[in-house]
Amino acid sequence: DGLAALAYHPLVGEARGVGLIGRLELVRDKGARESYDPKAAVAAQVVKNAQRRGLIVRSLPGDVISVCPPLIIEPHEIRELLAGLAGALDDTWAWVKASSIR
Repeated sequence: DGLAALAYHPLVGEARGVGLIGRLELVRDKGARESYDPKAAVAAQVVKNAQRRGLIVRSLPGDVISVCPPLIIEPHEIRELLAGLAGALDDTWAWVKASSIR
């Protein structure tokens, strides 16, 4: 449910997951599901911002963010992970708006 809530973020075109494995597809235009230019490295920026918040996430080709926490994660840690990821998305959205990527 927490990952699905991130689908409402302006950067996220689709959020999906199975069990504890999740992924967020980042898009330039939610309606058209148009991707960013790969040279913009938007997913890499999300990874950097997540790392600043103490998270380890991975970017995949096509501006996709992969989340795969340890199986022993506790519910409160999942909430912390999702809050950190939301913050990393917010930080990246501010970066996108401040630059001429759009």
